Amino acid sequence: MPVSALPPTDASQAAPPSPTPATVPAPDSSNQAPPVSTTPPVSNPADNPVVSTTPPTSNAGDAPVTIRADGENTYVGEIATADDNVVVHYKDDVIFADHIVYDRSTRVMIATGNARIFSGTRVYRGDSITYNLDTKAITSANFTGADYPRFIAGQQVTTPGFNHYRLTNASFTTSNREKPSFHLEASTIEYRPNDEVVLKNVVVFVGDVPVFYFPIFVQSLTDSRPTYQFAIGDSGQFGYFMDNKYNCVANDKMRGTVEFDIREKRGYAGGLDVQYFPSLTSDMLLKTYYAQDNLYSQTDPSMPNAPAHGDFNNHNVYDGVPFDNRYRVAYQHYLQLSPDFSSTADLNLWSDPWITRDYFSSEYQQENQPANFIALNQYNPNFTVSLLASPQVNPFFETVERLPELSVETKQQKIFNSPIEYTSQSSVVNFQRKFADTSYFRDPADYPYSSFPNNAPNTTAYNFYHPNQTPGFDASQLNNYSAYRYDTYHEFSYPHQYFNFLSLTPRIGGRFTYYSDDNSNITDTSNNDGLSSDKIEDPKARFAGDVGLSGDFKISRTWLDVKDPDLGINGIRHEIEPFFDSTYAPSPTVSPNDIRGFDDRLYSTELQPLDWTEYNSIDSIDREAVVRFGVWNKIQTKRDGVNYDLVTLQTYADADFDHNFSSATPSSTLSNLFNNLTFNPTSELSFVSQSALDINGDSYNEIENNIIWSPDPSLKLTVGDNYINHSPIFNDSNQAVLDIFYRMNEHWQFEGVEQLEATTGRLQNQQYTVYRDLDAWQLALTYSDSELNNQSDHTIYFSLTLKAFPKYEIHTPRL
Repeated sequence: MPVSALPPTDASQAAPPSPTPATVPAPDSSNQAPPVSTTPPVSNPADNPVVSTTPPTSNAGDAPVTIRADGENTYVGEIATADDNVVVHYKDDVIFADHIVYDRSTRVMIATGNARIFSGTRVYRGDSITYNLDTKAITSANFTGADYPRFIAGQQVTTPGFNHYRLTNASFTTSNREKPSFHLEASTIEYRPNDEVVLKNVVVFVGDVPVFYFPIFVQSLTDSRPTYQFAIGDSGQFGYFMDNKYNCVANDKMRGTVEFDIREKRGYAGGLDVQYFPSLTSDMLLKTYYAQDNLYSQTDPSMPNAPAHGDFNNHNVYDGVPFDNRYRVAYQHYLQLSPDFSSTADLNLWSDPWITRDYFSSEYQQENQPANFIALNQYNPNFTVSLLASPQVNPFFETVERLPELSVETKQQKIFNSPIEYTSQSSVVNFQRKFADTSYFRDPADYPYSSFPNNAPNTTAYNFYHPNQTPGFDASQLNNYSAYRYDTYHEFSYPHQYFNFLSLTPRIGGRFTYYSDDNSNITDTSNNDGLSSDKIEDPKARFAGDVGLSGDFKISRTWLDVKDPDLGINGIRHEIEPFFDSTYAPSPTVSPNDIRGFDDRLYSTELQPLDWTEYNSIDSIDREAVVRFGVWNKIQTKRDGVNYDLVTLQTYADADFDHNFSSATPSSTLSNLFNNLTFNPTSELSFVSQSALDINGDSYNEIENNIIWSPDPSLKLTVGDNYINHSPIFNDSNQAVLDIFYRMNEHWQFEGVEQLEATTGRLQNQQYTVYRDLDAWQLALTYSDSELNNQSDHTIYFSLTLKAFPKYEIHTPRL
């Protein structure tokens, strides 16, 4: 039977209270027989007698049961009866019926004739309902119920156990309408509020039209994920395909996902994900996926004697996939073992570098080289201790292994209540640097995830940032190498304010680092892995120190007479905060040029931190003389009695006098000029700009601008531009982005995204979607055109989504 919307849960709106009350008090140990009240109804409830007694059995302090009725109201022994417009109140329960019989000893009430039960947020209706006030057990015929946003109905309902309702010849929906836009009909529904609903022999109806059948359907009521998802379509990569995903919940601590996919050109694939919650603050996740990829079962015609690693004439084939059996196994956890002790882990095993690019493109865009580590962390208000292990799980990714790393970091704190503050960092690491194994690659020079893609390097990372230096070892040696490193750094600082406005913080620090081997000679005669004991070892001990000074002050001016109600201006205040930071480090006792390091500085378009407590490229420490200077500008007004930032601008740059620090401009004294601007004239309009401008003529330019306009929730427009040029590691790019969302009315909405690469004049991505809201369903028509492996990929598809649950996505084949 279809489910219709039920009456409001407000009992006062459902039926007027009867003028005749009868209070059935909580029973106690007395065996006295209660009096019987036959008082006829009168207009004033205060004039009605209240039937009260002390029943023979009960728990002291239990809430009373109050019965009101227009008709006869009787109470004999353990049985109370009432007729005509009966209203029963017990705790949060309100029961309406034409006639009720209540057994005080069993706490069971039988309500007949237009029976309705309001229990908290739940509403039940039936011709005749047997209801236990304590356990909430229900037995009824022609039953309907509402536990918003879920609505159920059945010819019969029983209660096999606590918080468990069984309905036969039943219906289920989340569409709160008299004629639901969809509903599910089942021979049996097992409904467990706040847990799950299980439907057997299920037919899915859209309106009155049956569209799908399931032998069994399980939906968790604690899991927001849809139970079943499928996508059907056609793809240039995969041909015709069908992807299936089934989400399930085992109990309140464990849930999972089963995937099974069929692809015309690539074969079968599937996986199992399991998530486990040992406690409220801990989470464990295991994800697996396997694909029998037919694309890599083929042989390249130009290399008939080569292994079957794919036909390179197909632009979907990637170099470095050695087998057609492809897989991804991922494990993550966060375990709160005690209030101060925790563990984190992120381990990823891949069959090849491109598995996520083919099958999990959104993950690949976020991270194309997965992390692999497991860590233990002990927190104390004064210090933190960490033990980390980071192995090379995937040999085709270059990895600096830490097996293990033990580190201790003390919090910055005052020394014996003096104004001097102290902090320190110490670590012991077993480093092993392992380069990428490109033995499966036909063209290793084209592999992007290798330090030396051309197999003939003439520079090291240190040379890149120190172009005037010459390495003291043979840079062409590609052997793996290893060493133990002990490092400790201690810093003292004195923050103080002078003249009531100028804040200055001088600091001084000292560092000692010991290497078991400088790896200047990594010739290994046994197996060239750089890790054996027969290579020549030369330990090094390095001392380094630094001094620094940072400071800032604020000045401001206010114009209270500047007002413009149309622009929301109620006075103006301009606040200026100049700031600077500086560091000087003399040459360490061992130059980084004499150590083949492990955590060398990496290229970045951002400036490096100056304070050594935040600087993690320990092996790259060299003579430094750097001053960072800048200014904050804020323009504020008053809105609703509080300060409102109209404009915020941060401008800063570095002066690197030794040319040993700023990685993006290693040959210039001045770094790029950085600007971070935010302009919020109203709450509906904002402009955000971030830029790094070349002021020397020998560096890169990077500019990112975004305008966001949202006059109301129905419209949001974003216009942006991302520009970069002359970068040594990034290609020149000038990408314009347009993103618009517009809800035309309650039924129709539109969303469009365009990304234009101005350097080539090509639209890298465009996608347009029109949505039609169908109550619980949403119909969408989408057209997209994106570049995949330098090939245009056109798609047009329909999707039909059930917004509540379950969620189905039905795609048309590509046009």
